[in-house]
Amino acid sequence: YDFLDPTFGRVALILGDVSGHGVPAALMMAALQAIVRTHYLVTRLGLGERVDSINRLFFDCTAAEHYAAFFVGEYDDTSGRLRYANCGHVPPLLVSPNGSVTRLHSTGTALGMFETWGGSVAEVELAPDDILVMATDGILGAADPADGEFGELRLLSTVLRNRHLPPAGLITAITREVQL
Repeated sequence: YDFLDPTFGRVALILGDVSGHGVPAALMMAALQAIVRTHYLVTRLGLGERVDSINRLFFDCTAAEHYAAFFVGEYDDTSGRLRYANCGHVPPLLVSPNGSVTRLHSTGTALGMFETWGGSVAEVELAPDDILVMATDGILGAADPADGEFGELRLLSTVLRNRHLPPAGLITAITREVQL
């Protein structure tokens, strides 16, 4: 994950999960993070063009069987809008104060699978008390011998029960629930 401040009043929220495990996966993630950070430092591309360019570089530097599930959102504090590209990642959950949930579903393929990304950018409005929950399959797939996988429903239930907490408290509540 990463947070970048590309311009005043905006922040980029990034979450990725590469295929594989161990040192090779760690090196792939380091390469992807370097590509993403460089793009935000030196390019002025729109989000869709930026993701396509990141994809091309990641495709060029990884083996054909490797890919990365990737979510990038650019939040504009002035408008309250989040423009995002979900590249095959677990859909983030946008939870409103009344408990309604919007899933930020995939808008394109995972990075590195094809030379050209070809996905799209979506946009959603965030209200002041909304909660954006971003998680990887490591949280959702956390195993509990008694209950099976943690899963999205249990994550959502935990968020809804604890949505009154500040962010750090919510993270603690989710972590505690995953470890039960």
